[in-house]
Amino acid sequence: MSLKSTIGLIAAGILAGAAFLVLVVFLALSFLAFLAFAVLLAVAAGLVSRRIMSFMGRTTTCPQCGKGWAMTVSERRVVESKKGLGLVTRYTHSFTLGQVSESSRARGEDGSIPRSGVTSWQERVPVVWTTYELLSRCRFCGAEWKQNSIEKSADLGDEATKLLPP
Repeated sequence: MSLKSTIGLIAAGILAGAAFLVLVVFLALSFLAFLAFAVLLAVAAGLVSRRIMSFMGRTTTCPQCGKGWAMTVSERRVVESKKGLGLVTRYTHSFTLGQVSESSRARGEDGSIPRSGVTSWQERVPVVWTTYELLSRCRFCGAEWKQNSIEKSADLGDEATKLLPP
């Protein structure tokens, strides 16, 4: 073996080692970047869920001890019931096959292209607003308090049609 070929083999080994080292460093940095992204994502999700839980828990917080998710309803009675017209949004989903230009790619065998969509509209319907008085109790300290709750439901009775305009 000549000196030139030995030097060439050593240089090739050094280059291969350097390339391998660069690959290892790149993979390690990629893994660290992925790990950092995963941690950031988990923290962001944790912050969002904590805020949502905090917002949702406010209505169930005990006024005495201040703990969230403490309310249990021990009694519920109807205070008032009113009939009227309420605004509701209705949705319908559609699926059609239509003819389009020659440039389209997603064609059926007959040359038509499937299309889908959602149509929404608002209409007035007979509704009943029911006001309830809730007797609530804290599951931690046992404190009791009253609060009102209003529910809206569709009125499907015969008298509901009397509220509609002719």
